[in-house]
Amino acid sequence: MIHDRRIPKDGLLHHYEAISVRYGKINSMQKFTQKYTIICLLEDKEEGYEYPSNSWPLHTTLADTFAIEKDINELKTLLDDLVTKVKRTSVEATHNEYFGPNQDIKVTVLDKNNVIKDLHYEIMDSLESLGVKFNDPQYTKDGFKPHATAQEHSEVKVGESININNLAIVDMLPNQDAYQRKILKKVNLN
Repeated sequence: MIHDRRIPKDGLLHHYEAISVRYGKINSMQKFTQKYTIICLLEDKEEGYEYPSNSWPLHTTLADTFAIEKDINELKTLLDDLVTKVKRTSVEATHNEYFGPNQDIKVTVLDKNNVIKDLHYEIMDSLESLGVKFNDPQYTKDGFKPHATAQEHSEVKVGESININNLAIVDMLPNQDAYQRKILKKVNLN
């Protein structure tokens, strides 16, 4: 008998990939593909930092999970180029909501002001110029809802002012391990 079990694909717990399980073993035909995301770290972590997919540092996602066929160095160069186009900003945490298919993932929604919208669109335009494919394009551009997912160790409080002062590329499959994440590149905004 085959059962369908859902597991988190990106550690954010709002994207899922079905895998077949037969007699308690993962079907060997399951294949994870290389993906990335761009975030702003809200706690001090450096390039190279690795962590389990279920234990993210506090952050806000600026570009949802995507695949790219180009060399990773082009993506890293894109981040360097973005530093010259975008500036650091602050955004207020406005209220809490629950995301996910079961509405059980606590997030703090951030004010979608013009500055954070412009930042998001600048990132989207740059990524699209590289031909990326988003897992969930409905959460980009007009569907972008800035938020910070509550983590076990920390969460953004309503009323806090959040500094958007860095951009980081996260490898969603470092060393072909779907249960790890790695900060590939981090840049500070001026």
